[in-house]
Amino acid sequence: MEGSIRALDWNDVRFFLAVARARRLAKAAKVLGVDQTTVGRRLAALEERFRVALFVRTPSGWELTAAGERVLQSAQHMAEAAEELAAQAIAEDDRIEGLVPLKIVQQARSKRIYELDGFMAAPKLARPVPLFPLFALALFACGKAPVPPGSPHRFVSVADVDPSIHVEIRYAGAHNFMGRPIPGYRAPKCLLTEPAARALVEVQKELATQHRTLRVYDCYRPQKAVDAFVVWARDPNDVRMKSEFYPKVDKSELFAKGYIAEKSGHSRGSTLDVTIEDMDFGTPYDFFDPLAHTLSPDVSPAQHANRILFKELMEKHGFKGLREEWWHFTLVNEPYPNTYFDDNVE
Repeated sequence: MEGSIRALDWNDVRFFLAVARARRLAKAAKVLGVDQTTVGRRLAALEERFRVALFVRTPSGWELTAAGERVLQSAQHMAEAAEELAAQAIAEDDRIEGLVPLKIVQQARSKRIYELDGFMAAPKLARPVPLFPLFALALFACGKAPVPPGSPHRFVSVADVDPSIHVEIRYAGAHNFMGRPIPGYRAPKCLLTEPAARALVEVQKELATQHRTLRVYDCYRPQKAVDAFVVWARDPNDVRMKSEFYPKVDKSELFAKGYIAEKSGHSRGSTLDVTIEDMDFGTPYDFFDPLAHTLSPDVSPAQHANRILFKELMEKHGFKGLREEWWHFTLVNEPYPNTYFDDNVE
């Protein structure tokens, strides 16, 4: 292994970080959107590839070995560097300058690999990036961040930016107010504009200090999905999910009360529906009822306090809430304030 260069793709980093943070394969699999067997297989292949044990299984979960601890530091540097590139690429032209534009990409057309005594380097490198000696990164030599296949415009997948954020996209499945998968959701992914994703990561970092985590239910929403909501709302006979999502509201009133509309901020890519796991906010997600209003006087004092805490935390990191839904937040400085996209989530 000494003296050799082996490329480590971004999925390797994602799987490693997810297990290191969750400490259990089942939890990591849920975060990654794959089955537990796949996670175990990827880890085993990674350890075999580099001929080093990264984890040891204990009764309390998967613990990092000494080598795994060193890899964790490097993997975190890699994730941070990828985020740094995304931020810089928006403002730069096609030149590489300033801070190293480091990005792990799987389908880069042209890559250059550098390894200098355990550090990564690139032209006009402002500072070295610490790297575990066994690993090498692929540097994509361009100032513009490449868009992963299937991601509309400059949207990024939250699972790629921070695998510790739990993703449960309700509209990709049947557990939603329509009771079926919604058109436009071809994969259970949370896609957001890069600025919104970066801001969400900062929220997650603050919650992590309290041993808590975010769970997102919806992010970018194609216009075709919004159109499907409108068609559904006009069908008085389809009330199969009424008891769970709108027990006290007549379906004919959903438009008048603002629960369904012909346009949604979600289609601009910087709005998301999100909660903090294991905190009581008084209603479930997508509950069409005044009780779900952020400042509803009918929730308990503890539930009200949780809503205010959540609202202030999101506002601290650049989001604004919605009066009618405690779970709904939009990036204040969204990059596409007047554009409604219709690309599929895939």
